[in-house]
Amino acid sequence: MEYQKLIYRPESDQVVCGACENFERHSVAQLYLNRQSGQHQTYTRVKLHENFRALEESFCRGCHLCRCWMLALLDECFSPTLRTALRSSNNLVYVSTPVPQEIPRPGENLGKEAQFVRVLCVFDSNVQLEQGLRHSAVERKSRSKKLTDKVSGWIDDCNRLHAACTRHTEGAILPRRLLDVRSQRVKVVDGSTFTNISYLALSYCWGGDQDVKLTFQREQSLRDGLDRRDFAETIQDAIWLCQMLRIDYMWVDALCIMQDDNGQDWNSEAYNMPHIYGNAYITLSVCSASSASEGFARDRWSVEGCERFVPEFIPGSGRYLQPPQKTLEEIRAKSPLATRGWVFQEELLSPRILYWSDHGLFWSCLSGTRSEIDYHDHLHPAPPRASYPHTFLKAPDPLLRWDDMITSFSRRDFTIESDRLPAVSGLAALIQQKTGDEYLLGLWRSRLPAQLLWVVTSPPLLRERTANASQRAAPPPSWSWAAIATTRVIRMSEQTVARAQLIEAIKYGSTVHLHLTGRVKSLVEGFRQVKALPEELDTTDHERLFQGDSGGLLVGSRQEITVLNDARHPVSIQLDGELPETFDDLVCFEINYMSFLLLQPVDDGLYERIGCAQRHQDPQFFGTAKETRIVLK
Repeated sequence: MEYQKLIYRPESDQVVCGACENFERHSVAQLYLNRQSGQHQTYTRVKLHENFRALEESFCRGCHLCRCWMLALLDECFSPTLRTALRSSNNLVYVSTPVPQEIPRPGENLGKEAQFVRVLCVFDSNVQLEQGLRHSAVERKSRSKKLTDKVSGWIDDCNRLHAACTRHTEGAILPRRLLDVRSQRVKVVDGSTFTNISYLALSYCWGGDQDVKLTFQREQSLRDGLDRRDFAETIQDAIWLCQMLRIDYMWVDALCIMQDDNGQDWNSEAYNMPHIYGNAYITLSVCSASSASEGFARDRWSVEGCERFVPEFIPGSGRYLQPPQKTLEEIRAKSPLATRGWVFQEELLSPRILYWSDHGLFWSCLSGTRSEIDYHDHLHPAPPRASYPHTFLKAPDPLLRWDDMITSFSRRDFTIESDRLPAVSGLAALIQQKTGDEYLLGLWRSRLPAQLLWVVTSPPLLRERTANASQRAAPPPSWSWAAIATTRVIRMSEQTVARAQLIEAIKYGSTVHLHLTGRVKSLVEGFRQVKALPEELDTTDHERLFQGDSGGLLVGSRQEITVLNDARHPVSIQLDGELPETFDDLVCFEINYMSFLLLQPVDDGLYERIGCAQRHQDPQFFGTAKETRIVLK
C-alpha cells in the first residue's frame, strides 16, 4: 500500500497527511473567498484515499483529520454488518470543500453561514463545520446504570403526566403467549392466564433464521424454561433490558408465534397485532442490528486509540469539524428496520416506543419525543408530519392517511411475499373500528372505484421475487396493490371522484371479485400494428408499435404504453408488470374523465388489471364508448 506523506505541525503538535493538508488549503481559501466576494464559490471534491482501509491506515499513522473522516463514515453504518461492508469495500474516499447548510438570503454574511463537509465512500456523511464547540451527551457504555435510569425516568414521567399514552394499556387484551423473563431461566407462558400485567414488545430484524424459536418440537422445552444465554443475542439483550426496567414479560414473534405450522398461527396472530403492540407497556425498536445474532446492548462502537466525539480544529478557518448528531428521523429512515415490512405496522400501532441505536436512545410517545443526546432532556412536542410514528394513532380519521401509508409501506421488503396484506391488517382493523368502513384486501369500499387508480412507479428490482415464490397464502387479486411484487413503489391516487360505479364486491374464498359498471373501449381500436414508421415519425425505445388510421401512434415500451391520438394530449398507461405479448384483446375501463384501468380478459366478462392511466388530458379518449358491466378479479 502506498502511504500519503505525513506533515508535522509543531504549533499544534498535530500530524496530517498530504491529502488532508490539500483539503485544508482548499477549505480555508473557499471560506475566505466566500466572505470577500459575498458569492458561493464552486465546491469541489478532494480525493483522499484509495479505499476505507487506506483511510484507517492513515489514521493509525497519526493523521488527525483522517480520524474525523473515518468516524463520520462509520457513523453512517447502523449495524455491525454495515461497518464490515464499509471496511471491505474498494470504493474511493472523497471529501468535499465546505458546502453551505442553507442558501443564504440576499445580503446575508456568508462568513457566519452554517457549513458542512461531505465525506463519501459507500455511504456519505455530512460533518458540521462550526465556529463553536459542541459536545455529545451519548453514553459510551450501553449497559450503564445511568442509561437505564434515564429510560426508567422517561417511562415514569409518561406514566404520571401523559394520560393519552397510558389509556391505551388500561384493561389491555394480552397476547396469546408471552415470555416470562423474571429470572435467568426464560419460559413461554399463556397470556390468557394473566390480567393487568406489563410486557415489552420487541421490534427487530431477524436477518436469517434463529436457532431457538417456537416449534412443535421445541414448545415443551420453552415452556419448561431455557437459560437466557441460549437465545439469539438481540433477544438476550432485550431480556436484560426488561430486567433492568423491572418489566416481567416480553413478546417476541420468534418465540410467541408457532413457526412450523404452515402459517396458520401466523395468520391468526397477524390480526391481533393491534392488541399485541397497541397494548404493550413499551415497544423496543432495535435500530442498531441487521440480524438477531448481532445484539444491541453493546458498547457504542469505538476505534482503538480514538475518542469518537472529539472535534477537530481547522487552522486558519476559525472553525471546528464536528461529527453530526443523528436525529430520530434519521435513525428511523436509515436503520436496518427501515426496510423490514412487518416493522411498519409495529411502529404505527405502538403508543410508546424506545428506539435503541448506537447513535443514542430516543423515546417517542403520543405526547412527544425525548433523546439521550438532548443535554436538557426536555420533552419535545410531537411533530405534525405524517411520517411521525404516532400520527396514525392520533388521527381522528386514519383512513385519510391510508394512501400515504401504502406508498411508504410498498418500499418495504418481505421474506414471504404473501405477508404483505397481513402486515397491514392490524392498521386496517383499527381503521374499520374507527370508521365502520369495509376493508377489501388493501383498499376500502367507500373509496372505490377511485382507489383502484394506483400505479407502479419503480421498475422491477434485481432482488424482486417471482409472484409464486415464498407464499403462505393465495396471491391477492390483480386490482389490489398487494399483487405487485415487494420493493416496487406504489403511488396511490389522490382522486376520490369516479364516473364508474362499484355494484358489488363478492368474496370467493380468500379473494374478492369486484363487479363494476363503466365505459369500455379497445386499446387498439383504430390502430394497426407496424414494424417501423416513416423516418419523420420514428420513435425509439419501443417493443410494440401501432399507427392509427388518422395518423396517431400507440407505442409500447418496457414500463408503459403511450397513446398519441393528439400530440397535445398524450395518454400514458403505467404497466403493473411486463409488456403483454399482444395488445389485441386489451381494453380500457374508464374510472373518471381523466383516468382509466388497462384490463386483460381471462374469461367472458372477467378481467385482470395490468396497468393504469392515473391522469391523462385527452377529453375525447373514450368518445362514444358504451357503458358495460365487468367483473375484475
